[in-house]
Amino acid sequence: MALGENQNKIQYTVTTSDDSFDFPYKYWASSEMVVTKLASGVETSPSFTLAPTNGDTKNGCTVTLDSAVESCTITIERIVAFESEANYQRGALSQTGLTEQFDKGVALSQQLNEKFGRVSVAPATDPSGLNYAVGTVSERAGKADGWDENGNKVALSIATEGGAYGSVDTTKGLGATSGGTLFAKVDDVTTEFDAGNIVVKAVDTAQLVDEGVTLAKVDGSALSGSDATLVTGTAGDADDLLIWDANGDAVSAGESVVDILADAATASEAYVDGGGGFTPVAYTGGESVTLPNGLVMKFGNTTDANAVIVFDDAFETALLSVTVTENQNADRNANVNVHTVSKSGFTMYVTLTNTKYWMAIGY
Repeated sequence: MALGENQNKIQYTVTTSDDSFDFPYKYWASSEMVVTKLASGVETSPSFTLAPTNGDTKNGCTVTLDSAVESCTITIERIVAFESEANYQRGALSQTGLTEQFDKGVALSQQLNEKFGRVSVAPATDPSGLNYAVGTVSERAGKADGWDENGNKVALSIATEGGAYGSVDTTKGLGATSGGTLFAKVDDVTTEFDAGNIVVKAVDTAQLVDEGVTLAKVDGSALSGSDATLVTGTAGDADDLLIWDANGDAVSAGESVVDILADAATASEAYVDGGGGFTPVAYTGGESVTLPNGLVMKFGNTTDANAVIVFDDAFETALLSVTVTENQNADRNANVNVHTVSKSGFTMYVTLTNTKYWMAIGY
């Protein structure tokens, strides 16, 4: 039976439990059959038995594992020994013997071809003269396999964090795994990775250095309302103060402290000269006048001997004081007594009916 192309390996992906697998290619001895299990990245060699198909190894075989497997890959290979078993003597050649030896030669070729299919091979378009040698043991020990700028094979140094093949200064924002992979470090407080880039995280007030931000570095156009009044405008001269206009915006230059004091003195003088801001309406016969501090004066007169005075508008909180003065002639005297005082009025006792003038103060 002749061998077809690439008939030395077959592979099965096992999902549910199974223990029986077919090897449909020719083999010569059980010792040539190799079974490998790959599960979770780990290779093992399970025990197995072989049953030639139709009792003839030329037809392949059924491989039965001693224990069923699942969730793995099973690879079955025919590995022919690199040796010649034939020893032909004169007159002892046979068609069957020659065919078997030719088949074994093809099997070895298939075996080598399969292995070469799993190695790195430089393309035929590479220029001549390149070096593909891996170097001596001392040259490549502890190194990584790599290529220089011309495409020649070189041994590259491996940098590990505190390892035997160099070191990484972790105080400079770098780190490295034991496998030699370098990486940048972030603290996830002030910096972080965003889509593979190092970015600054949002900074809150507590993270800012005291006095670390100056007025000149703040963009006033990005602010609004009362915040904007703190940053609009420019710095004034030494000893100047920042002032605001009628719209609540900072002016473009400071105001001299001396000028401000002079303006305040002028304004105070005008205030006093103008009556200090106490400008009640003209007297039109009313009973009350309210002072700037909130005190209220009420006044009036009566000729009644025993008068009951009722205010036109009662004091809102309390009546503090009542004073009564009698308009008396030289030959007339009278006793004046005030009693029953309240927010809405008071009563007086007078023996004569001459005019009495009264004034009440409250608030």
